[in-house]
Amino acid sequence: MEPAVRRQLAEARAAVAALEQRPGTPDAELAEAAGGLGRLYFLYGLEGVAEQAFEAARRLAPGDARWPYYLGVIAQDLGRLETAVERFREVLELRPGDPPSLVRLGRLELARHRPAEAADYFRRALERAPRLAAARAGMGQAAVLAGDPATAVEQFEAALALDPGLAGVRYPLGLAYRELGELERARHHLAARRGGRPAFPDPLIDQLPALARGASFHIFYGAQASLAGDLEGAVERYRQALAADPESVMARRALASALARRDDPAAAAEEYRRVLAAEPGNAAVRVELATLLAGGGAYEEAAAELRRALEDDPASFKAHLGLAVAAQRLDRPDEAEEHLAAALAIDPHHELARLEQARLLTRRERYAEAAATLRAVLAANPENSEARLGLAALRRRLEGPEAALEEYEALLAGRPDPETAGLAHLESGRLLLERGDPAPALDHLEKAAAALPPTAQLLSTLAGLQARAGRFGEAVASFDRLLALEPAAEPAHFGRALALLLDERCVEARERLEESTERLPGSLELRHALARLLATCPDAAARDGARALALAEEVFRQQQTLEHAETLAMAYAELGRFAEAVEWQRRILAESGRRGATARLGVLEARLAAYERGEPCRAPWLEGG
Repeated sequence: MEPAVRRQLAEARAAVAALEQRPGTPDAELAEAAGGLGRLYFLYGLEGVAEQAFEAARRLAPGDARWPYYLGVIAQDLGRLETAVERFREVLELRPGDPPSLVRLGRLELARHRPAEAADYFRRALERAPRLAAARAGMGQAAVLAGDPATAVEQFEAALALDPGLAGVRYPLGLAYRELGELERARHHLAARRGGRPAFPDPLIDQLPALARGASFHIFYGAQASLAGDLEGAVERYRQALAADPESVMARRALASALARRDDPAAAAEEYRRVLAAEPGNAAVRVELATLLAGGGAYEEAAAELRRALEDDPASFKAHLGLAVAAQRLDRPDEAEEHLAAALAIDPHHELARLEQARLLTRRERYAEAAATLRAVLAANPENSEARLGLAALRRRLEGPEAALEEYEALLAGRPDPETAGLAHLESGRLLLERGDPAPALDHLEKAAAALPPTAQLLSTLAGLQARAGRFGEAVASFDRLLALEPAAEPAHFGRALALLLDERCVEARERLEESTERLPGSLELRHALARLLATCPDAAARDGARALALAEEVFRQQQTLEHAETLAMAYAELGRFAEAVEWQRRILAESGRRGATARLGVLEARLAAYERGEPCRAPWLEGG
């Protein structure tokens, strides 16, 4: 640490020691000194010893709410959720209605997947501080977790009204709008960078920077900005810290981490390498650099850094796990297995390591062992969505689609995040389609399309199912989304026109087909579809017999199929030239018989009879043709 910081900590430790040695020192005075030392440790990132100091202060002054509050913050930061909940509840007993404690308890309940309890804490915070935007945002997150996107939108919008610059709200707001089908609003908010937790007034934390010396002042504020999702502000603070102390390894490492989160991997890697130039034996930083490299697909380079990290720290769990992941991506399963074994020897129950082990076992076609590994993960943490998704895929392979559907149902019952829920709905929809259950499949696929980034395959399947269910307007909307992704998708252009016809929007169907043929002038089938629509559409405003005949003749010249010949007959009938329509229809019937195409003979004969009666066709694709 910086010399100024070392001096400050040494002086604070000496002051506490002097008070301890002085006979008759009041407990309250000792508590203040111990708590002050704890604040300094916490400020400089030494959470382990800070926790010891705060525990001492809490024992000496059990009626002071500050010390359990700091202990709750440390437990929350370290992921010890139960302990954090206990400490903040203790604060509320000493200081009822404390808004920071209520907000933190709300966030802890969200982390424990208890949306009702979380919403209650956020509501109580708003009763004490009605303009607390972070509490309003918490209400939105609770609604998301409870599967109530309408309430989530209401609460997130209220949070933004209180604080338009609130980081961390726009992305989940966009997801909620997408689930409600309001796609334009969803796209607007989803374009925002994913933010961290919204900041809120927190007096006991906000007073700490005033204690900092040298670069540490900027490092603290950089960390707070980073937690709130303000990565630009964090980068600026860390650069100010380096201006104050160019040798600060802590500031440079924090800058590298913030640059990586800001999607600037080249600049982040440069900063990590500067840290390693100053501290070549820093295995933890080498692992962070390797993680960054692997995230960009440079697995070989990442593996080299991780091997060097293991030279400095052979017991580095993260280095072993990182090497296992890199070896898997580099198609070196034996090496992956070796490092996974080493990682699990250090921490046998680590979730990420067990998940990676399941992936390796699956790759080696040891499916039953992979499933057992994922079941062990879920026994320890039933809310692990990745394990549940993986187990569903394995059970499908081992036991069949019904077993996989059971796992997806279990996952969805646990109210996972929107993206994971979308994946579960997508796979459930596919399995139900395979089983021949289009109605429930459609329900799942619609939910998948609301939660996931659109894909051509999903939208195509969705549009087809919506049309089969008679929901033609929704099918048109799905085809529109598909064409926004793939403007040259010829079947989607045809499908949209057909859905518009089935929705009795004939003029619009013609307009869209006109646009489609202009966009794809080389598409014979789209010109053929337009010809048939112009000849047969039930709405006279959409028909144009002369143009239909010209298009039909052009299409038939290029490709002489029975279907194209049928369209010629339809165009002649529309123009009242029934003798020619009858002649073409008889030729089509004879050729169909010669080819053995008996399934449609009834339809063709019925059309011939209609032409002989002087009746044009008014069902372009709806009579089996």
